[in-house]
Amino acid sequence: MLAAVHRQAEHPPMPLAELVALLARASGPEPRRPSRRPALVAAAVVAVATLGVPLLVVLGEPAESSVRRRVCAQDLLVRSEPARPSAGARRLGLLERGDAFDLERTSADGVYAYGYAHGSVNINGWVDSQWLCPPD
Repeated sequence: MLAAVHRQAEHPPMPLAELVALLARASGPEPRRPSRRPALVAAAVVAVATLGVPLLVVLGEPAESSVRRRVCAQDLLVRSEPARPSAGARRLGLLERGDAFDLERTSADGVYAYGYAHGSVNINGWVDSQWLCPPD
């Protein structure tokens, strides 16, 4: 009995609040990572304040002198340059059949079209012009 009392003195009982917090951490879901969205919003605000109107061109806005076309293909890749991804063009997004594309200009050979891609993309980029339907 004396040995049991001695062991209890070495490890005093844990306070109830600390025990409840420990159990909650052990049985609950992992804490979520803090969101980076506030940092991204702050960076965008600084960029707009610094760059002003040129930033809108980079982010993409429909041009005033464009022709609205629709995508006739099942899907159509929007690229950063008038070239295939294997030739170094970055993939910016994917348009689906029926999505709108505001055509501003075509490449010198007429293979690619540049403009504002609507749908889930919403950015300026290049597409294969053969997959655009005739103007509305």
